[in-house]
Amino acid sequence: MGAIWTGFLYEHYLLAILVPLLFLIGFSLTPITLSFQKKKYFNFILILGILSFSFVSVKNRNHLEKTLKSIPDQGEIVAQAIRGKISLDTQNQKRFFIAQGTHSPYILLDQLPPVKWVQPNNYSERIFLENLNLNINEIFVSLNEQSVSIISWCYPFSMEDVVKGKVKDNELSEIYSKKLYEYLTEKGFKREQVNPECSLYYL
Repeated sequence: MGAIWTGFLYEHYLLAILVPLLFLIGFSLTPITLSFQKKKYFNFILILGILSFSFVSVKNRNHLEKTLKSIPDQGEIVAQAIRGKISLDTQNQKRFFIAQGTHSPYILLDQLPPVKWVQPNNYSERIFLENLNLNINEIFVSLNEQSVSIISWCYPFSMEDVVKGKVKDNELSEIYSKKLYEYLTEKGFKREQVNPECSLYYL
């Protein structure tokens, strides 16, 4: 249930529960002894309950809805945009950083993150940043050391609107957003709108 409750039906999530699920189904449908006839009904109700709970839990999840409706994946869109910038670099030295949004471009483009954390929400969302006690300055030191020249931002609100106070978002880290904006401005990054929610900043 834990693997499918989120609605993120990634293969590696489902593989982790494959063996336990087979055992559960096997034990539930096959009575251990013939003397416990009532156990059949109990097991049937148990399986029905699990399936019902799973259906109710995932039916309204955004990721599942996008999967079923074949809505283009944001990570793939960003990866294609980054790939386009990298292809212009004949020496193949361009490195990118996912400032906000899904981390899948790292996988799709076969690059390790230029910082210690793979999941962008670890440093972009306030609750994670505070609870994990991360050092914001360390992120930007790494960006300089790795000579990052492409940075992506995917969120319902643009970075500029967040930093300038045009929108109020309690989930994002205000400190991180402002420091990132200052970094991009100071380094002279240009901005390209990939789609309504995603922007690419590049040198």
